[in-house]
Order: sequence, then structure tokens, then C-alpha cells
Amino acid sequence: MRRFLINGLLLLALSAGFLAWAQEVPYTELSPAMLEELNTKLREALAPLGPQPYKGVVIRGCVVRDGSYDIAVWLLKQSDFEELTGITVDIQLLEFEEKVMQQKVDFMGHTGMYDIVSVDQPQLGEYAEAGWIIPLDSFINDPRFPDPQINDIIPSLLDTCGTWNGKIYAFPGPSYGNLLGYRKDIFIAAGIVDWDGTPIPPVTWTEYLYYGRKIREMFPDMFAAVMQARKGEYLSYDVGTYLWEWGAGYINGCDVYYPEYPKYRVLWDTPQALAALKFYKQLYEELAPPETITYDIAGFVSAMQSGKVAMGVLIQEAVGTPLEDPRYSKVAGQMLYAPVPGKVNPDGSITRVSHIGGENVAINADSRNKEAAYLVARFLVGPELAAAYSYLGGKPFRYSHFTPEAIARYPWLAAQLHNIETGKARPKIPEYPQVSDIFSAAFHAVLSGQAELEPAMRAAAAQANALLAEIYGGK
Repeated sequence: MRRFLINGLLLLALSAGFLAWAQEVPYTELSPAMLEELNTKLREALAPLGPQPYKGVVIRGCVVRDGSYDIAVWLLKQSDFEELTGITVDIQLLEFEEKVMQQKVDFMGHTGMYDIVSVDQPQLGEYAEAGWIIPLDSFINDPRFPDPQINDIIPSLLDTCGTWNGKIYAFPGPSYGNLLGYRKDIFIAAGIVDWDGTPIPPVTWTEYLYYGRKIREMFPDMFAAVMQARKGEYLSYDVGTYLWEWGAGYINGCDVYYPEYPKYRVLWDTPQALAALKFYKQLYEELAPPETITYDIAGFVSAMQSGKVAMGVLIQEAVGTPLEDPRYSKVAGQMLYAPVPGKVNPDGSITRVSHIGGENVAINADSRNKEAAYLVARFLVGPELAAAYSYLGGKPFRYSHFTPEAIARYPWLAAQLHNIETGKARPKIPEYPQVSDIFSAAFHAVLSGQAELEPAMRAAAAQANALLAEIYGGK
């Protein structure tokens, strides 16, 4: 049984350091030429509406603070959007849990405090089914409004993050997609290099485990894996890549479909899933810092920034500025990036599936100014911002974000496009949060040594299946 000590003061300090970074917008000001290009596109897009069509309207929003929305809001304020439309825009940027709480208070009270909201991918079904947000199709198809260029949005994100029951309820926004991150200096020192001395990333999990053990042997104080393993959605999210690559998933008929299993049945207790979770547990026990079981986003990012982890499947919040800014990161300039490792199949092929999703923009059903709200939402994630947004480091969700200038500036973007296009996302049915709670409680008990893997996951699956059966029956 694995024992661990939680140093509360240390975790508090690490979290505070992460939040200090998160509250800063990681960019330098645009050149006048780039800002003028943005405004030129904006004037062309809004011209058919005439001058200041919504003069005096105030649109309020509640979106997640993640760096990318900070950039989008800053660009809105720097641009001529408010002058051209007459709309005054007031956007609150909140940490995730506070954002969700504030939104639900607004929804349930029907106060219409917020006109636009950001919706995390697995919450889309819950928000849509509850009637809290409205479909955007009528606005998208209305020739009065500027074209949102739907075909420019990466299809996997539009499907998983924006669409519910055949209608678009949200515009995909800042995406997240796991990447492999690995330390150039440690790989070179460990001899994990090509013939020319170039560090070689692991392509398969077999290679990952082999490289990780070698690093641990050569550098006893260095770890070679890191997870977001805190109980809750952190852990539920973190296992996605492993479940999918091993031929399992979360809920059959939602994120995956296997005809040999009934629809709306959880898949954590299948032989494939148990093998995937066993491997995740093995990485945790052999290669990760002991306190990994307490890591939320802040803990994960801080562990990578501290320099004690040589390699890991990075959550999106760790990619980019958090690791590359020397003010916060001891590994700045030493990180390399690649697609996530894959599972080797019996026929020798390799299955590589990144976990993708996004914080997506929707309109509150109780908004009193839905047309103006639509224009603001569309602008925050629209094509006019693409070049400036990606240049400043915004998380991509449009093909136009992958400009040569952005890729040269942010070397992880090339791997990120591959991961987004081929990735999968969590179920977005309204019951997913309850199902996720059941899973994370059971698997967290396994990782902490309080329960055995197979009986714990079978019991959790039975509980979740009973919940789903009440709702979906034999569908």
C-alpha cells in the first residue's frame, strides 16, 4: 500500500504560485499593424449591420479565467468592436469552480445577470437539457449577422464541444488537448537520443515506461510521470486517454460505441478498462511524485514548473507560458512536445488518442439582449481575431489559428493540431457529472491503497449503471 504525506503549506504555496500566473495575461502588446488588420476585418464583417446597431446595450459575461479568454477579452477592448456596435461589454473572468457556481445561481434564479457564459465540454448536455442556454443556429443562419466561418472550426471540437441533439448550442472556444511534454536536458543526460543527439520522445507506452524507469534509475530525485489525480473531475478527466487507447471509454454510446455492450453502460469494469487503469496505477506508483494523488490543475502545473518531473502527459493548462516563462518555471527553454504515446495493438498498429475539450461560448436563455449577446460571443471566438489571438498564445480551436508565425512562436502547436483532430472527449449527457463522481471516488480509493482495483471498479460500475438505467432504460 502506497503511503504519502500531504504538506498543506507546500500545496498552498504551489497553488498560490499557479494562480499568480493565471491572473496575468501572458502576452505582449500587438504591433499597430496587426491590430489594424484585426479592425479592418472587423469593420468589413460588421458593415451590413450599419453604425452602432445596439447603441446603449450592455452585455455581461461570465467565462473561465484560463489565459486564452483573457487574451480574447483584451483584444475586444483594444479593437473597435464596442465603437462599431454600440455595445458595452463587461466580462467576468473567474476560476473554474467559481464560474460554474455563479452561472448556476444565475440560471436557477432566472436573473439574466449574464448574457454570455463559457461552458466546459462535458457540461453542454446538462446546460442544454435544463434550458439554460439556447441554440445558436438561427443566428448563424441569419444573413444579417457576420459569417462565423463554421468550416474553419476543427470538426472534432465543433461536434464534441458545441453540438447537442443536432443543434449548435455553443461556439467552440479555447481548447484543451493533452500533449506529451519531456525535458530535453534530462533526455540527453540519460542517453535517450537519436544518432545525432536529438532527444527521442516515447511513441508507445512501453517506451514511456522504459524511458521513465531509466530516468528514475539515473536521477533518483527526478520523477518521470505526473497525473492530475485529485478526487473529482480532475481524476476522471485524466484517465480518458488510457481508457480510449486500451479500447474502452466512459459511457457506451456517448464517447465511444462498442456493439458488444449495451448502450448507456459504463465501461470502467471491462477487461480493457481494467487493464488501462492498472497501467495508470503502475505509472503512478513507479514514476510519479507521491503527492500526485492530491494534484489538481495547480498542483500538476507546479510540479512540472518545479523541475522535479522529466516527462508527463500534460494537461493543457501546463502547455506554453506556464512552463516556458522563466519567472515561474525552472524548466523554461528545456521542454519539448509531442503527441501522446499510444497503445500497441496485437497487429502491431498503435492507437493514439488525446483527451480533448474546450471552454465554449453560449448565450444565457434569460438574456434580455440575445442578438447583441450573439455578436459578442461570436467575436470572442471569431475568425477576425484568429491571427492576433494565436500570436498572443491563445489556445487553438480554428484551423486559422495554426499560422506559420504562431507555429514558429509556439513549437507545441504542430503536435496540438494532430491531437485535436484525432482526439476524443468526455460524455456530455446531463448525467455525466454524477457518473464521474462515482468513478473518481472509486478509482481514487484504489490509487490511495484503500481498495483493490477490480472489485472497486465493478462496484462503482454497478452503481453508475443503476443510475443510468433509471433514466435511459433499454435505449
